[in-house]
Amino acid sequence: MEIKRRSFQGVLNILSFNRHFYVIGLIVLALIIGSKFIIKWPDSLLWLIILAFLYGLLMPLFVSAYVYDFSGFYNFDWLKKMNIEDTKDKFNLNINAGFDETSYIIESILPQSTLQVYDFYNARQHTEPAIVRARKVSLVYPNTEKFNSNSIPFAGDTVDNIFCYQLYTKFVNTMKKYNS
Repeated sequence: MEIKRRSFQGVLNILSFNRHFYVIGLIVLALIIGSKFIIKWPDSLLWLIILAFLYGLLMPLFVSAYVYDFSGFYNFDWLKKMNIEDTKDKFNLNINAGFDETSYIIESILPQSTLQVYDFYNARQHTEPAIVRARKVSLVYPNTEKFNSNSIPFAGDTVDNIFCYQLYTKFVNTMKKYNS
C-alpha cells in the first residue's frame, strides 16, 4: 500500500495537528484588532503587531509547504537515486516517533527487501497534542514494534539500511530526559 500525498499535505498536517496554536493565535489577533476600537493605538504600532502575529502564524506554513510539499522529499527521488540493492536478503529498518508517513513509500521503492518498522512513541513521555492527533490519523505499518528509545530490540546480526525520517528531535529530547 503506497501512500499518495495530497497537494499541500504537509501544510494540512501542520494545521490539523497544531490547530490549538492557530485557533488561539487567531483569537488573540482578533482581540488585538478589536482593541483598536477601545484603546487608541498608534496605527503604526497596531500594524506592526498584526504583521508580527501574521508572520508567526504563516511562516511555519510557508516553511512546511517548502519542505514537505514542494521539495520533492516525499517523492523519495533521493532514495531512488541511491541505487540501494533491493533483494530478498536485504534488511531495512525504519524508525519513527509515533507518526509514520514513510514506511509504505520505502516498501514501494524496495519491495523485495525486508522492512522492519520500530516506533518509540511513549504516551507518557510524548504528550504534545500535535503528536497525539497525528497518531490518530497515521497508518500503522504491519508488524510495527514498539520500543524504548534507549534500546532497539533488534535480534539480527546486520542491518543494511536505517531510515529515521523526522526522528532526530524526538530522539534527542527523549535522551535528554534519560540523561538528566
